[in-house]
Amino acid sequence: MAHVQDEETDWQTQPLLGQTPEEKPTLLELFIGCTATSPRTVRVFAHVRVALLLATLALPFIVYRNDIGAIEEAWYTSLLGIIAASIPAAGAPIAGGVVFIPALQLAGLGVEAAAAFSTATQMLGVGLFAPLSWLIRDRSVFIPSVLVSGTMIGAATAAGMHFIADPGPAIVEIIFACFLLVLIVTTLWGLLRGTLVSQNREFQWRPRQTATFVVLAVAGGAMTAYIAVGIDKLLFLQLTAMEHVNPTRAAVTCITVVGLVSAVNAGFNFASDKVPINYWICAIPGLLFGSMAGPVINRVCGSRAVLYAFVLLLVVDLGREIELIIEAYN
Repeated sequence: MAHVQDEETDWQTQPLLGQTPEEKPTLLELFIGCTATSPRTVRVFAHVRVALLLATLALPFIVYRNDIGAIEEAWYTSLLGIIAASIPAAGAPIAGGVVFIPALQLAGLGVEAAAAFSTATQMLGVGLFAPLSWLIRDRSVFIPSVLVSGTMIGAATAAGMHFIADPGPAIVEIIFACFLLVLIVTTLWGLLRGTLVSQNREFQWRPRQTATFVVLAVAGGAMTAYIAVGIDKLLFLQLTAMEHVNPTRAAVTCITVVGLVSAVNAGFNFASDKVPINYWICAIPGLLFGSMAGPVINRVCGSRAVLYAFVLLLVVDLGREIELIIEAYN
């Protein structure tokens, strides 16, 4: 399989739509998502998004105007939402579950409620807001065939898992911890070798690659049904460690897949009343703000720093998972 390009694609300095290749958007233009020369539809969308941010900030106070206690209980989820949405919008392969689940468990929520909340937030954060930030900027960052195939397989599997008995939180925690360990090692290995940020091959749908993709998408869809994350990390692992796809393209595509698969899970979780609604409503403005801040973080920090931040979050999450497993068996 030949290399298409052996140099890092400089996504963080790419011009916005309407700019010439020589122009470089300012940080404010990156945050808003448009410039004075952007196409009219892009400018309209960008300004609507700013207005939506202001509206979502007011939403919790409108919904819970007679129950301020609901806001006091869940206000911090907006801050978590900023972190959860800004990192994937910056190009790291991390969905909200890696941030939300351990934080909400520390706050006293059970793993099922935390996972249900994560699917509902990921539906917006990485299924809608973060991808739109990249669409405004450079739609070529997506891998369409992976996006469509991964979403279809993962969503079908996740839906099926809701009709199968839950294996129990302890087993799920062990699976998740093992998975996090593998992902930490492989991502660090790529960063230390310097290949993860420089590789830029195209994904080829050959028999071996296709079979591996289907197996990982099914396994990831099942994991996502139980713990809100999984399919994004498994597909990212194949695309980067095995197929040497550009990590930013792989990350943006995979987090969009988990966001769309989460929409299916969220539907089941809302229907069964598993989602803590006040937590979800308070998180929405943070998700939107984070998705707008992501490209700015990518520009300021660079893809290597974003990936190291991703690994740090995984290490913290792994430590929490090990603690929970020890508690469960004591």
